[in-house]
Amino acid sequence: MQIIDGVSYFFAKKFGIYFVATTKQNSAPGPVIDIIYRLMKMIRDYCGVLNEESIRKNFVLIYEIIDEAIDYGHA
Repeated sequence: MQIIDGVSYFFAKKFGIYFVATTKQNSAPGPVIDIIYRLMKMIRDYCGVLNEESIRKNFVLIYEIIDEAIDYGHA
C-alpha cells in the first residue's frame, strides 16, 4: 500500500501484471488486497489463464466481472 496526495494505492503483481485498487478513504489494506486476489481468481476461472493476452481478448467480460463483483459484493 502506498499513499500519494491523499489517495491510497493497493496492488498485487502476478505473472508480470499489476492489479491495482485505489481509494480516497482510509481503508484497511487486508480486505482490499483480498478483493484484488479474489478478482484475479475469478478472472482466471472465467478466462482459463491469467496473462496479458487473455485480459486483452476478454476485456469486456473482465469489465463485467469486476462491475458485478464490486457493485453487488460478490468478491
